[in-house]
Amino acid sequence: MMKKIKSEHSYHDSEIVSFSFENDCDLVFEILLNSCWNNKCIERRHLIFHGVRNYFEVKEILDDTIKNKKTDTIDEIVDIQKLDSKYLIDLKSIGSLIIYAKSISET
Repeated sequence: MMKKIKSEHSYHDSEIVSFSFENDCDLVFEILLNSCWNNKCIERRHLIFHGVRNYFEVKEILDDTIKNKKTDTIDEIVDIQKLDSKYLIDLKSIGSLIIYAKSISET
């Protein structure tokens, strides 16, 4: 059964501003947090998926999303859930993005 991730911030309604891959296996999202769900504080955070195993698939989906975007951001996060080593990010425009990763962290 999928479970919401435990995190310091709420990512609901937050915007993915950019993404990058570091060390060929860590996916880093720069995220603009939604102030309604985060103590009226607008700030940018990084959500890092460590040890991504489906790197090429995820990169292709995100690259296609950037090509077709109509706003300054990549997409809006609806929810993030986890099951074992699979993370499911529900995005407003493109739907579900599955990332197979060892862990996640926030900065």
